[in-house]
Amino acid sequence: MACEATLNSQQAISATEARDWMTQAAASSLSGLVVLNGITLVGFYTGVEPHPPAAFVPLIAATVALSVTAIPLALWRNRITYISVLLAALLSFVSFGPHKFLVENALQLSPALIIGTMLSVTAMIAAVVAWRDQR
Repeated sequence: MACEATLNSQQAISATEARDWMTQAAASSLSGLVVLNGITLVGFYTGVEPHPPAAFVPLIAATVALSVTAIPLALWRNRITYISVLLAALLSFVSFGPHKFLVENALQLSPALIIGTMLSVTAMIAAVVAWRDQR
């Protein structure tokens, strides 16, 4: 009986730790995406090459706003949290997705593309796993 109680408490602790890890992974990934997208916007406004076309600036700004909003939401661990994290990560694929490796200046962009893709994928995985574990 005591062994079962100990086992159940260890399982509860590991489930809590897993949720905390997913929250930290989502918040950290979103923070990195905010920095990458922010630097992209600064590059556009200062004219530093390579910078995004003007048509993408509102989308990048919306991605930054959604990412900043989703970071504190990650602490609440509810459906709107997971949806906002997924949306922010998917929107970041427009700027830093794997399709960007096919553009002409991919070599110049490759560090940001690699990190941006990894951060987006990490945020999406964290959101999906945390959402699945909550149900």
